[in-house]
Amino acid sequence: AFIGRTMDLVGGSAVERREVYIVDIPEDITVPGPDGPLEGTDTTFPMPPEGTVQRRLTYSDSNCNGIIRCSKDGSRIAFTRADGNGVNQVHLISPLGGEPVQATFFDSSANKPWWHPSGDYLFSSSGGSIWGTNVIPGDPAFGTSWMITEPTPSAAPDNLVVSPDGNWIAFCRKIDNVNQIFVAPAAIPEPSMFLLGALGLLALASVRRRG
Repeated sequence: AFIGRTMDLVGGSAVERREVYIVDIPEDITVPGPDGPLEGTDTTFPMPPEGTVQRRLTYSDSNCNGIIRCSKDGSRIAFTRADGNGVNQVHLISPLGGEPVQATFFDSSANKPWWHPSGDYLFSSSGGSIWGTNVIPGDPAFGTSWMITEPTPSAAPDNLVVSPDGNWIAFCRKIDNVNQIFVAPAAIPEPSMFLLGALGLLALASVRRRG
C-alpha cells in the first residue's frame, strides 16, 4: 500500500489529493505484463507483472499523509489524515476497501504509526510524546490512548520501531542536534484503565456534539 497523488474533480475544478492505494500482486510474478519487461530496459523503468491491479482505497476531503503501516496479519492499514478540527489523526482501513475508521483523538497531530505485533495496539508520536492506542475491533475501549514517554517538544520522538515481541519501542530523538537512539517499554495498561479511557472518550464526544 502507498499514498499517491490524485487529481479529483471538485465543483468542476481539478483538486489534488493524496490518497491511499493498494496493489494486488498475482501469485506468479514472473510473467511480464502489457506495459513492458519486468526488468525494464535502458530507457524504461521495471514494469509490473501480468495481473497486477492498482486500487484506490480512500476518498478524502483532506490529504492522507505520512508513512502508512500494515498490520502484521495484513487485515488493516494505518495512515494519518486530518480530523474535523484539522488535526492529523491515525485512521485505519481494510485492504479490501470500505470506510476508514479514526483510531486516535489527540489534541496535536499524530505521526509515524507503528503496529504492536498482536494487531491490538498502535504506537504513534503526538505532542512530543509517544502514545499507545487500543485498536481492538469491537472493543468498547477502541481509540483509548495512553502516554508512554513524557513530552519533549524540543526533541520530539521520531522513527518509532516496535520489537518483534512487542515489549520495547526504539525511537530517535535529537540531542545537541544529533539523532540518538532511545528505547522505552511498550507497556499495555490493565483492562480497567481502558474502561476509564473509553468513558473519557464518550464524554469528549458528548461535549463536541453539544458544541
